[in-house]
Amino acid sequence: MMISCEDATKLVIMKSQERLSGWNVFRLALHLAMCKFCSLFQKQNSAIDDAAKELDNHRHFHLPENAKHRIMDEILK
Repeated sequence: MMISCEDATKLVIMKSQERLSGWNVFRLALHLAMCKFCSLFQKQNSAIDDAAKELDNHRHFHLPENAKHRIMDEILK
């Protein structure tokens, strides 16, 4: 039932990009409640996402969808 830190990291990244299933939300929450390192990673990832969104609001540059998918594929390998 408990997931690894590697799996938790992948779920944190996926959560910032798409909606997780209820089961994955539960597994991630359980892991984050027990792992201070992954909890810290989630906070840092959120801060980076927020900063990137803020930067995107001030620029007219948009990453093409296929580039976003390639990046996500590389992260989740």
